[in-house]
Amino acid sequence: MALDGTYKISVCTGRGEMKDQFTIKTSGNTLTGTYMSEQMGTLPFKDVKVSGNTVEWTLYFAGPPGGGAPPAGGPPAGAPPAGGPPPNLPNPMKIPFKVTFAGKKVTGKLSMAGDTPFDVKGEKVA
Repeated sequence: MALDGTYKISVCTGRGEMKDQFTIKTSGNTLTGTYMSEQMGTLPFKDVKVSGNTVEWTLYFAGPPGGGAPPAGGPPAGAPPAGGPPPNLPNPMKIPFKVTFAGKKVTGKLSMAGDTPFDVKGEKVA
């Protein structure tokens, strides 16, 4: 599928601009993805929906325990297990994305903690 690859994006939030990236991989009709952010570490796409050139997914972020770095050799802090958000962490933040792809460009919105949706824009880099 033409969406496969790595995308560098900027997210304009009320707290400033975040520079993140995500990688998409397809196999048949299945799309998977990984989101990489300095603030959140590496998180898998969950609840993925594809409609034409528009893709929706959700990230679940519970925050690094104690505000520290991810444990050496372990999963990134805040990364949910394969089945969804970890049941033992209070209030994991649900971050839904909805983006549209046009050639190498990607634009869309994400929502965080009930804030007004933030603009997402970027392009495919690999």
